[in-house]
Amino acid sequence: MRVRLIRLWALVAALSVSQAALGVPAAFAGDAAAFAPSAVSTNPNNIAPTVATAPHEDVEMFGKPRMSVGHPNTIWDEEDIRQYKQMLKTSAELRQQLSELEKRMDARIGEPIDIPPPQKGSDGAWLYPGNYFPDFPGRQHTDDPVRKFSWFFDRDSEAIDALGILYALTDNEKYARYARDLLLAYANLPRYGASPSIMYRWEKGLTGQILEDSLDLELLARGYDLIYNTPSLSPADRKRIHDELLQPLAWVMLYPTVVEQDPSARFASMLNNRGAIGAAAVLLAGYATDDQELVNAALYGTRTTLAKNEAPRYKQFPPPKDWVAATADNPSKGLLTLYFTPEAIPGGMWVEGSPGYSLYALHGLVNAAEAAWRHGIDLYRYNDSILKYVFDFPLLIAYPNLRIAGENDSHLLWLSQLYFPAIYEYGYRRYRDPRYLAIIDAPDERGFPATKTGGEPGQKAVTSRSRPLIHPWLAPAPPPFMFNDPHEKAPPLSFPNVNFPTVGFGVLRTPASNGSGIANLTLSYGPTVSHGHPDRLHIDLWALDDILMPSPGVQFPYDNPLDVK
Repeated sequence: MRVRLIRLWALVAALSVSQAALGVPAAFAGDAAAFAPSAVSTNPNNIAPTVATAPHEDVEMFGKPRMSVGHPNTIWDEEDIRQYKQMLKTSAELRQQLSELEKRMDARIGEPIDIPPPQKGSDGAWLYPGNYFPDFPGRQHTDDPVRKFSWFFDRDSEAIDALGILYALTDNEKYARYARDLLLAYANLPRYGASPSIMYRWEKGLTGQILEDSLDLELLARGYDLIYNTPSLSPADRKRIHDELLQPLAWVMLYPTVVEQDPSARFASMLNNRGAIGAAAVLLAGYATDDQELVNAALYGTRTTLAKNEAPRYKQFPPPKDWVAATADNPSKGLLTLYFTPEAIPGGMWVEGSPGYSLYALHGLVNAAEAAWRHGIDLYRYNDSILKYVFDFPLLIAYPNLRIAGENDSHLLWLSQLYFPAIYEYGYRRYRDPRYLAIIDAPDERGFPATKTGGEPGQKAVTSRSRPLIHPWLAPAPPPFMFNDPHEKAPPLSFPNVNFPTVGFGVLRTPASNGSGIANLTLSYGPTVSHGHPDRLHIDLWALDDILMPSPGVQFPYDNPLDVK
């Protein structure tokens, strides 16, 4: 133990004298007075060059955006569907994924639709659906009407997306018909009373948080787009799905909030992951329903028509249209003018200062980029490929084992788990950065085909995979596509010293004392904003093949095991 501590302190000392390699602001390199907040300098002359914020002068892009004809045109179009169907002929893994999704949805469509029609109360007003919906199957009774309704809506939004994928890949009308029936069962928003918790100024919408509404809208729009051409849908059905489901739900994200402070303020212009996901959801809904006003609102933002926003307007459901969509000639805050700009991606990373929320925002940004790609808009090249910074940041701050420290509002994260490998497939397809393959082809990922399809001998057998055809509702990343893809192998990763001076992360690295790998010290500094924590100058240390000084991340205050509450 004594030897281990001696090595630890020697490592900290070695890292401490390596500030020039990191490019730590000069304010941190001097005497104690320099640590006063007013002394922190972001003057470029005081910060050494760092790969984390280097201009994308040599980034090579692959592919060109196209104009999809008709539908589908969001995450897939006819060209994508043809490619997937061709892959099904050669990829046992894709066939296995499709088979598992079919089993799930075949069981679902064997059950009757359990969504009651709208109901009125004794006063003749429409009731909030959670007040008359039955208990959710398989869950205990709840007296919370918002929670009850959200269980149904979340479940069925995910099902509609899954059914759309199955219809696209199998041409089986049974999937399209059931998706149609679910969509029409919910296409009653004008006949739904307001949620008891609704308050657009406080980000409360139909199902609780407007973030939750946004995630549902992403799935609804994608699934609807994939069944758009089914003979089961009549023109009247399409009009109703637009007018009474997708459009009013998108208006929740667009409703003006604190207009007294900012005429462009709305959920889908908030400078955080929620706003980015909301804007992406509105874009998908606009493309899926051929609603150019929604498309413009997502890309360029909106402006309010109100001088002051007062109750009951911001508690009304569906929300009144107290806004106009901005345009390319007269933009406000949208995907092109906010979320794919240095304001949201300052100094090489997502603005919120949290690795977890950076990756969460990335799923929405990729959904938006893929939908825009099929409408001739290249968000991967846009603003000097600024999106690539959001792909690169997690790799640049990761430990050598591709785990990310629980900095700020983050848990310890494995980059090879959850929806991360799927979204990195899209980054690899557009940027061809071989480092991304370390996430896409992580050992557990390579082991999945061995378990399910009798793959290569000697592969580690695993029973789950981070790249299913549909991801859970909480982070609906687009489907993966690199099934049995003969791509290059992931190269050995290098872990340079990096600094993110705007948001405030610096990582110093040195060869490990045991002769293999590296040691990794992360300093958290800079402003405490959004999902940042107030413990500035916190140190997280990886050494001796382990986390020796961990950042608590969301363990404190959210999940503090010492908190009796």
